[in-house]
Amino acid sequence: MLKKTIRLRLVIVAIIVFYASLITAAAIRLRDSVFLPDRVLISDILSKHNNPEGAWIAILGINICVILLYPVTQALQINQGKRLRTASLTGRWMFFLGILSIIALSLTSLLDEGGYSDLHVWMAYASFMGVVGGLTIGFTINFLSGYKRLLSLTLTMILLATFSYLAYLFTQPEYFNGRLWLLAVYEWMLSAIISAGIIQIVWMAKH
Repeated sequence: MLKKTIRLRLVIVAIIVFYASLITAAAIRLRDSVFLPDRVLISDILSKHNNPEGAWIAILGINICVILLYPVTQALQINQGKRLRTASLTGRWMFFLGILSIIALSLTSLLDEGGYSDLHVWMAYASFMGVVGGLTIGFTINFLSGYKRLLSLTLTMILLATFSYLAYLFTQPEYFNGRLWLLAVYEWMLSAIISAGIIQIVWMAKH
C-alpha cells in the first residue's frame, strides 16, 4: 500500500493533468469562435466530431488522470472499522467502476458522429455516480468511525445531495434539452466537487 503522502501527490498531479488537458482542448475548440458556456461542454470537448483537433488531448489527459487516481481506492478503506468492511468494499468498487467508466466514456467519444448516443449518456452517469457514490461511502465510514466527524458529516451530506441530484437527472432524460449551457456549467461544477472530494478523502486517511 502506498504512503499517504505519495497518494496525495499522485492525486494532485492527476487533477492538474485532468484540468490542463480539458482547458487546452477547450481552447483549441474555441480558437476561432466566441466563448459561450455551451461551447465548453465536456462531452463536446471530448468528441472527435465536435472537437477534431483537440479531443485527443482531453482523452489522453483523462486516461492518465484515471490511472493516477487508482490509489484513491486504498484511501477508501483505511479508516474503516471491522464492522464497516462490507461498506468499505462497496465504496471501493463503486469508485473503481466509476473511474473505469470514465475511461470507457472518453474512448467511446471517439466514435461519436454528432449528438450523444445512449451509450455515451449511460457511461457519463455511471462514471459520475460511481465516483460520487464511492466518495460518499468513504466519508460516511469516516464519520461512523469517529474520525473528524463534523468534516466527514459535512462532506457526506454534500456528496449525498450531489448523488441524489444525479439520480434525479437520470430519470429526466429531457432535462437539459435546449439548455446545453446549463449542462456545461453542471459538468464543470460536478468535476470540481469530485476533485475536492478526492483530495479530501486522501488527505483524511490516517496513513
